[in-house]
Amino acid sequence: MTEGSPAPVWVCVDKHGSTLPVLNRDIGRGTADLNGQEPDASSGHEAGTTHGWTGGKNDLDQNTNRGTGEQESSTTSHEDDQALDLDRILERFNQHPTIRMKPESTRETYAHHFKRFAKHVGIEKYSRRQLAGTKGKLLILEHVAALPLRSRRPVLSGLASVWKIGVNLPWPIDAKVDVGKLPKTRRDLTPQVSTVKAWYEKLLHETNPWLRTLWLLLAQFGLRPHTIARLRWSHVRYDERGIPCEIRANGADEGFKTFADIACHVPPDVADALVQLRRASNEQSEADPVLPWMDGWGKVKPSRQANRTLYAKHWNRLRKKYGLPKLRMKDLRHWVASQCHDSDLSEQARAYMQGHDQPIGNMGDAYDNRSIEINLARQVEKFPHGPLGIFEKPDLEIVAALPGDLVTVLMGYHDGKVGFTQVINRLEAWRLKSNTEVVKIDD
Repeated sequence: MTEGSPAPVWVCVDKHGSTLPVLNRDIGRGTADLNGQEPDASSGHEAGTTHGWTGGKNDLDQNTNRGTGEQESSTTSHEDDQALDLDRILERFNQHPTIRMKPESTRETYAHHFKRFAKHVGIEKYSRRQLAGTKGKLLILEHVAALPLRSRRPVLSGLASVWKIGVNLPWPIDAKVDVGKLPKTRRDLTPQVSTVKAWYEKLLHETNPWLRTLWLLLAQFGLRPHTIARLRWSHVRYDERGIPCEIRANGADEGFKTFADIACHVPPDVADALVQLRRASNEQSEADPVLPWMDGWGKVKPSRQANRTLYAKHWNRLRKKYGLPKLRMKDLRHWVASQCHDSDLSEQARAYMQGHDQPIGNMGDAYDNRSIEINLARQVEKFPHGPLGIFEKPDLEIVAALPGDLVTVLMGYHDGKVGFTQVINRLEAWRLKSNTEVVKIDD
């Protein structure tokens, strides 16, 4: 470089063809300094490269260690010294093409993890230049150390994504060296029957149709809140009497998590709640959400889509209102799955009901793909009143000719003192002993 000539600007180009500013990646590894000094040839860095990267295979293997948020190399020293703006970080993250291809629930989860991190460490007190060094690494490790051991893996995954794309800095954490081996995410346990029953009995008397519908969509189908937020009235199908009988939605079209379709038989209590909900707001159209935005005062905005955070707020208010035991919305997904398993509902019918991918265990499962109508019929057969049907008290007429001990069991079941399984076992024992055949007589 001749004396008086302009200082060269060193940039690197990622595998997508986007240029990345050298300034934010100068971590003391022999790159061009801020005065425009050329790298020393003896250091192994060639002109026109950064950190010795020439676009070879080794760099592709380390792609996760580079920030990828900025698409231009116009970042100035002044911008690097400015305090970070959390809203701008999340905006850049959400607008990135790769992130926009992910399900919205995944984007929301990543953003949630980063917001908690930002609040914990006070990220808006720092500039990008400060976080580019050891300080950023220490802040991340400080936050992760305060988390439960089983929560660290998913949180680190979310932080890394927003850090590289939103903050636009290299991810400074080497998981094997800095964090160590982490346990896999633990599967939550199915809630106790007594807990779900307590909620069922209290919410039978809930007069707000919006809140009651939220409870039933979670407890009768085990749907994700993210899926519920995207259900529209056009997904509800009606019978010849105008009563809701099915809910069907295409997961890919609606952007559900894993893009799985849903097809649910609507039991009587859900149908009644949907009718009351539709009747409460005459402004709703077919394109409006079934459970739209509702503020803390109960005012519904029919065309505004809700989200998981809003549902969680109303869910917690319900719990406090009735003094109910702890039960998360996610717990009901486990509850419904367990009820389906106990009732021998087929995997396909269960997948349609809960909106998850159909598991394929062998070649037979891969080719056994029944129609939605058949799977809906299976749901009706196993759950005519939905999974919550086990809590319903049937109308019983006690026949005097029955044995006294069986009458006692039936009365105990009617009063809620005897479990459903015990009744079935006693009935079966009585049938085998008396060789009685139950015959259905058409009217």
